[in-house]
Amino acid sequence: EIMIKVGQEKNKLTAFAETGCENLSDTLWFTNKLGKVLAPDNISNNLSYVLVWRNDPRAHHFFSYDGHPSENDTRTFLEQPNIWLLTDYKNH
Repeated sequence: EIMIKVGQEKNKLTAFAETGCENLSDTLWFTNKLGKVLAPDNISNNLSYVLVWRNDPRAHHFFSYDGHPSENDTRTFLEQPNIWLLTDYKNH
């Protein structure tokens, strides 16, 4: 909320530029943590984007992959109406 307020005062876009749960040790992190942070309208309506950190298969990951225990939770998160991916934008 603080960054959204500052962005509005300075007429700038606001982004959640880096977040994640290393190796997704919390298999419900997307819906129970990130999803809850983004759920309020005053948050989701005022963020230009959210970025999760990179995946490095040799060291660590921050986004689910096929077969990971958090795969279903990640899909549930991505299916929320307030979550748009690049492919969603291209279709609008």
